Amino acid sequence: ISSFTISSSETLTFTGCDLVFAPGVEVTVENGGTLIINADVNTPITPSHLFSCDGMWQGITVKAGGILNLDGYVSGTNNYCKIENAVEAVYGNGNGALLNAPEININHLTFNNNLVPIKLSEDDFGSSVITANIFECDGDYLTKSPHIGVYPQQHILLEDVTGIHIGGSGNALNSFYDIYVGIKAIRSSLLVTNSEFVNLKN
Repeated sequence: ISSFTISSSETLTFTGCDLVFAPGVEVTVENGGTLIINADVNTPITPSHLFSCDGMWQGITVKAGGILNLDGYVSGTNNYCKIENAVEAVYGNGNGALLNAPEININHLTFNNNLVPIKLSEDDFGSSVITANIFECDGDYLTKSPHIGVYPQQHILLEDVTGIHIGGSGNALNSFYDIYVGIKAIRSSLLVTNSEFVNLKN
């Protein structure tokens, strides 16, 4: 798949799809656009899987006013959908106005082998939800160019962010595995609940 943009008043949905991206590919959700990625819950259950075969793809960028819904939930299971091999798998790119922020809802996904699984910047993300996800890096080091041999530094990166709640109600946890910093917050305010941090590195 090559780079593409979801523009104002457009909604694009992928249900139970394998999306294989070329190196450097970026998916952009503009103001007023909506991208939905989820699992097909019909039998046989089919998850969505976003990844690259060669070099790393860039990821999904959601601009101010754009909406991204990633939902891997299937009754009786967890974390059916997966995103792998991205430089910034999900990037909420705010405009600093604390108004019309990107809305990013991520539930029951597995992020694996990404340089930065989730990055949010310069806005109030009080309408966003990050709940019941798994963050990991199989084998510890990235295996695709241009970051071969790099050990990712954090699973979630926040820069000049307010209002974000990472976690939520209920028993399902965000799980952060094998990383130096689970959540790195720079000039940001946040609430973290229902999250576990396992085997953090020194």
